[in-house]
Amino acid sequence: MIAFIIDSTTGQIKGATMPGNEADLPEGLVIGPDHVRWTDQFGMYPSGVERTHRFDLTSETFVERAARPEDSEHIYNWTSHEWEFDSTTFWINVRAQRDRKLGLCDWTQGADSPLTTEKKAEWATYRTALRNVPANNTSVTVYGNITWPTEPS
Repeated sequence: MIAFIIDSTTGQIKGATMPGNEADLPEGLVIGPDHVRWTDQFGMYPSGVERTHRFDLTSETFVERAARPEDSEHIYNWTSHEWEFDSTTFWINVRAQRDRKLGLCDWTQGADSPLTTEKKAEWATYRTALRNVPANNTSVTVYGNITWPTEPS
């Protein structure tokens, strides 16, 4: 059997351990805001249970959580037991991707760039469009739905 450390207020599984002796970590032991629950539900070597399950405090059973939505950023709400869109992390990642794209074309704006004046202007327009990506996509919540400007040829 495996001992799980459970948050007593949310049911979040914080970790698993297999002490040499069950008496060292008895069922129900309270450790700060956490408590201990023993189970063999996940076998002898559970892997990733804290990412896929929660402990239901009402029924006192381990239950599977809904899968994390793909292609976006979500955090698990331990009160409602639902995944919620994490706009802060989402936009940090979008801006990081935008900044990489800007960095890859910095050379186009240098005084020693081999580009013609017209091509430099095309790249300058593209770079302005990149900077405007967050402002132009405020309602987007999925990475695949971000509208990126087309890089000049």
